[in-house]
Amino acid sequence: IAWFGLALGHRAYRRRRPWAENIVAISNEKELVEDLRSAPHANLVDALDPRGEPPSRPFPPGTVMAVDLRAVLSDGMAQYISSLHLAGRSMRGFTSVYEEHTGRLPIVHLMEGWELTEPLEARGPYVSLKRSIDIVLVLLTAPIWLVVSALIAFVIRLDSNGPVIFAQQRAGRGGKPFTLYKFRTMVHNADAGGAQFASQYDERLTRVGTALRRFRVDELPQLWNVVRGDLSLVGPRPEQLPFVERFGRTIPFYTHRHLIRPGVTGWAQVNFGYADNDVETVEKLSYDLYYLKHVSPWLDLSILGRSVWTVLSGFGAQ
Repeated sequence: IAWFGLALGHRAYRRRRPWAENIVAISNEKELVEDLRSAPHANLVDALDPRGEPPSRPFPPGTVMAVDLRAVLSDGMAQYISSLHLAGRSMRGFTSVYEEHTGRLPIVHLMEGWELTEPLEARGPYVSLKRSIDIVLVLLTAPIWLVVSALIAFVIRLDSNGPVIFAQQRAGRGGKPFTLYKFRTMVHNADAGGAQFASQYDERLTRVGTALRRFRVDELPQLWNVVRGDLSLVGPRPEQLPFVERFGRTIPFYTHRHLIRPGVTGWAQVNFGYADNDVETVEKLSYDLYYLKHVSPWLDLSILGRSVWTVLSGFGAQ
């Protein structure tokens, strides 16, 4: 509870802090620039074309120049950037600025082999300790979630015909299939027609199922998956096998999300919610890749705390 309180307090502080970082983006990636423009605490002063002419106007003191290191610079822009650097202006790579302010890893800026430069296990003891921490937290909270689960099971049984628990094959670490458990939120045999995205107003949802999904408590049985070692408390959400096969062919770097054990909750869940089409899946992947790159106890703590808010508010539920 103390951890959750600290995480939520930190989130509230970040939302209310008055300052914003002045940024000049030098990039021709228009969509990424617009993402940065709408990011919290990022004040996009200007967006410059790397192949254009340098600006004649000065920028406010302390402005960060976010330079796209993949872009081809005109001679004038290259000289402009060099002169600013020599004058002591803060210069940073556009990708790192984008990551910091959006919590996403821009897929268009990735190169094959990026994940091989620093294996997850080499980032310190935390990745190796995650499994032990998961077990301890699940056991400590067992008196709460077992009672809540029993009540939910009773209500599901009263509401509709069919089993209380829904089991489905998902892709785990390394893409290895495992059986994921959830409380049933749809009519019995709703997936008989094959894998498909769930939508907010899905006609297959039961009355109780709609409420369970809104507050994400349909995922409580996945704590058993954590005990079994299929899931971690925090990580990329495991996807259905047909979707994994399809996205692995069509979305660059999609299979990289299997480099780590999937989670009951994750960075993408607390920032984006559910994806119900291919375009949203790409955006959600950018959050998953950010998590892979920046996995740490503090990031996991923040995700767990924000997940409590997700349960209370129903954000991102479908």
